[in-house]
Amino acid sequence: MLQPALCSVLGAHSYVAHGAPMSFKSLVLMYGHDPDLLRTRRWVLEKTGYKVVIATDLTEIARLAATRTIDLFVLCHTLTLEECGRALALACTRWPRVQSLFLTSGPMSWLSSNSDRFLNTSAGPAMLVQTVGHLVHQAQPGF
Repeated sequence: MLQPALCSVLGAHSYVAHGAPMSFKSLVLMYGHDPDLLRTRRWVLEKTGYKVVIATDLTEIARLAATRTIDLFVLCHTLTLEECGRALALACTRWPRVQSLFLTSGPMSWLSSNSDRFLNTSAGPAMLVQTVGHLVHQAQPGF
């Protein structure tokens, strides 16, 4: 059971019913170079009901692609644009309809302010949970 204070900090209230996480287990794949950041974000999302797998190189993504289906692909700001491109090419080959979320580390004025595919990491964990929830919901059949 999530502690009320944790739910408040994470903004998890929309994913918690009667003090217990909802039973969905959407699978989120996070790819980046900083294992500590990836583990922290995995912890945040797992506390709100998601199953999260982390990868720090393309071979891990290829291995996962052979055996699993993911609901969301999160690319960390620690990746170069070239690495993001290679990862997306691999992901889209295996999971053609997968939603993707790009985490950024600074302002990106060239993006539309309402883009739901990009999230500045300074927005915090509550916004990460909210954005992941929105994108996973969009990926569900019938949305």
